[in-house]
Amino acid sequence: MLKNSLQRLLEISLMISPLIIFIFLLRKNILRRLGPTARLLLWLPLIIQLIVPVSWQTRRSPYQLVADEVQLNLLTHESSYQEIPLEEMTEEKRTAAEFHDPSPVVKADLIMDSAVKIWLGGIAVLILVNFISQLRLRRRLQAHGCADEKTVQIRELLAHAGCRNVAVLESPEITSCAVYGHLFPRLIISERWADWPAEDQELMIRHECLHLRYGHPWLCGILRLVEILYWFNPLVWLMMREIRQDLELQIDDRLLKNQPQPVRCHYAAMILNAAAGPRHKALQGLSGSEEKQQLKERLSQILRKNRISGLIAGLIVICLCGLCGAMLLKPKPLATREGTVALDVIGLQAYEYSVYAQSPEVHYQCQGKPSALEQLDEMTIHAGIDTATLIQDGKTVSLQTLAFGQAEAEIQWTLPETNGLACSGKETRLSLLVSGLPHDQPSPQLPEKAVQKGAQPPLENPIVLCRWGCYAGHQATDATDPDNDQAAVLAVADGVVTEVSYSSMNGKFLVIDHGDEVLSYYIHLGDIQVEEGQNVKRGEKVGIIGSTGKSPYIHVHFFLMVDGLRVNSDILFRR
Repeated sequence: MLKNSLQRLLEISLMISPLIIFIFLLRKNILRRLGPTARLLLWLPLIIQLIVPVSWQTRRSPYQLVADEVQLNLLTHESSYQEIPLEEMTEEKRTAAEFHDPSPVVKADLIMDSAVKIWLGGIAVLILVNFISQLRLRRRLQAHGCADEKTVQIRELLAHAGCRNVAVLESPEITSCAVYGHLFPRLIISERWADWPAEDQELMIRHECLHLRYGHPWLCGILRLVEILYWFNPLVWLMMREIRQDLELQIDDRLLKNQPQPVRCHYAAMILNAAAGPRHKALQGLSGSEEKQQLKERLSQILRKNRISGLIAGLIVICLCGLCGAMLLKPKPLATREGTVALDVIGLQAYEYSVYAQSPEVHYQCQGKPSALEQLDEMTIHAGIDTATLIQDGKTVSLQTLAFGQAEAEIQWTLPETNGLACSGKETRLSLLVSGLPHDQPSPQLPEKAVQKGAQPPLENPIVLCRWGCYAGHQATDATDPDNDQAAVLAVADGVVTEVSYSSMNGKFLVIDHGDEVLSYYIHLGDIQVEEGQNVKRGEKVGIIGSTGKSPYIHVHFFLMVDGLRVNSDILFRR
């Protein structure tokens, strides 16, 4: 969950950063004469996106064409990847291949885990710093209750300005008054409050009352939380500073609406007097810390008369907000279609023996526009085995030199080439099992008695090393598991173990009687895990493959006897 949250914040941060720079430059140059409220509204789409980090997707996103091209190129690149056999590599390429990270996803997860820890650490540090700064500010302000007469006077001014139920405190550290706190805002006035003229006192109280009525303390608290969440992006901090300045300008504009120029000049002079007092960055009122440039801009807005008209300003704000909203839309992902096609093994028919693919079907994926996917014809997708890329035991082999056991080869894909559509095969290589059963000679069927017993192969993953009659006198099937030298030998059907023995020729062997004169023999076992007289079920483990007795390799020498005669059991090992 934390990974997804950080990924979403990073994504929004990247999308919003160029818009912050764009709006900042517009406000400082082209739109300097825009009113404070209009200037504040320019930030609205970005504020909403930061506070509600939900990405909206659409096919009309301005990034859609770029996204289409990137995704299609990546998909095409993936499908055209081919692994070079080690024998054909130069020394430099071989070294690079040996040190290639086979699991980039795992590496990306580790990087993301580290990023989440750094992000959470930054949040914890900023929360601690803000908490300490608030404690230090509270200690420095030395705020305390006002005298009764002063409290009554302030409450009368607040009531006249439309504010009620606001706690009033007094501090020797400020020269005018200010709103302090986010969750439970309070009004703090100077101990030298009586030194200000009554007209200035009323203006100050009305100013702070407008902050409270518009919910600026709570809004500034939310902005502070956004700053903490996006602490890694300095442009977000710049944006929040500009918004706080715009909030002050908005209150000034509301307070001086329709006021003559002398009143504006008097108000500007009052701000200069208040700014000459002690500076407290955490306070939002007239005694707050303002850089010279910000103070100059604020006074300029107060005294400026020739502003852009409200209608034109509204049109500008609507157009710019619409542009920002459009730039925040994410491109809608391309449609995807997945499916399977039968693997073409015609290229392996030149081999004398049976070769079994890991799966008879392989998967493809096509990505592109929905209209192109609807016209996709699966008949144009073909997957075959490239016999020129056969690898066995780490070496490149040909069909003529292919041995029984495991092998692998590349899949040769033929994919449709259509504008707006890219297809790739999910599998690029395929594991093969080479069995010693001729593919062009069908094995004889088992007798009806054996079929009725539901006989199964004695191994879960068998390949035939030597079929029935692979040399003169070999009346059995030698099979092994290419993946496991300790593979389990299974009972081919329900029955009773009638013999468990050892001989110098057969090694460890056992016989199971399945009834109706059907017997199964398991010879050259590495270990036997049943006893004579024990009942066994079909598929139950009775031992493990081995090479005991006179045996050239690890395997099980298996055959069936029906009515006292050996029968060819090769058909059990065909897939």
